[in-house]
Amino acid sequence: MDKRERVEAALTGKKLDRVPVSAWGHFFNKEVTVDGFVSSMLDFQEHYDWDYMKMQARYTYHFEDWGAVVTQSGRPGDWPVIEKLPVTRPEDWTRLRIQKPREGVLGSMIHAAEGIRVGLGGKTPCIMTVFSPLMIAHMMAGDTTGTLLRHLREERESLKAGMEVIAETFRLFVAELRKTGIDGIFYATKQANDDFMGAAEYQAFARPYDEQVLSAAKGFPFVMLHLCMDKIHLKEMADYPVTMVHWDPTLKGNPSYTEARALTGDRVALGGGPSRPTLAQGSPAELKGELKTILTDAGDRHFLLGPGCSVLIAETLEENLRILRNAPEEYQDY
Repeated sequence: MDKRERVEAALTGKKLDRVPVSAWGHFFNKEVTVDGFVSSMLDFQEHYDWDYMKMQARYTYHFEDWGAVVTQSGRPGDWPVIEKLPVTRPEDWTRLRIQKPREGVLGSMIHAAEGIRVGLGGKTPCIMTVFSPLMIAHMMAGDTTGTLLRHLREERESLKAGMEVIAETFRLFVAELRKTGIDGIFYATKQANDDFMGAAEYQAFARPYDEQVLSAAKGFPFVMLHLCMDKIHLKEMADYPVTMVHWDPTLKGNPSYTEARALTGDRVALGGGPSRPTLAQGSPAELKGELKTILTDAGDRHFLLGPGCSVLIAETLEENLRILRNAPEEYQDY
């Protein structure tokens, strides 16, 4: 099988020659420009020959067009610093306006996605990172400040006004991504877990905005829902309009793949992989142990291997990335 045949078979539950594998993570000093973003993705792919690519855009692209001020030191391991948040007061949500997907920072991400697709030459399926509206709102208000949850409890109508703008902006953005010829999106949320809010509250408040964005992804063959963090709401989100659900199975409150199959059946492919700390800096024995457990549990169909969550490439051992890359063929000997 070539890469496209392998990924298509995994997404649709057909027989595989082996499980597809990929990895993704930030190149903080390169992803700040379109050219740097494109070249870092293509170089990483050429170096490891992954089966599919998750385009690891800088996470702040989701809200820079609303006035965020972001700096980065130029050093590979340094996280971006958000100097100015778009939202500090409830009324800031009501001042947000729908952004055009071909303009500003969003437009630069469309341009980058087109460049990456062309650079891959059609050989490797590629998907673009898109955060959920609630995740974007959380970051816009400062994800360590408690502002979002305070506004959700005390200034709900103002927050809803902002959420409507964010959801429509990214519905338009995903619709524009479909015109680029890429294969789909990596749709991520860090809020669909019990540590952030209960499943019933997430479904009532956040799901309509998720569905608004995902409505534009219809027709994409590769739509990966990434449920980040521990104690994820897989049961409540198993019917989302996606082709794959991905999470970190090593976290204690998250389901195994055997448990997940009872919830999802064969409707979607499943995905995930070793924990971020183990992939980045774990010993070879630790990493191989996690991979063997994961792949034995997941089985050899309807599954795509990757990291449990994105890593910082500058802090990740190359030997470990090689172990991950070779795991589908070698894990039984680990």
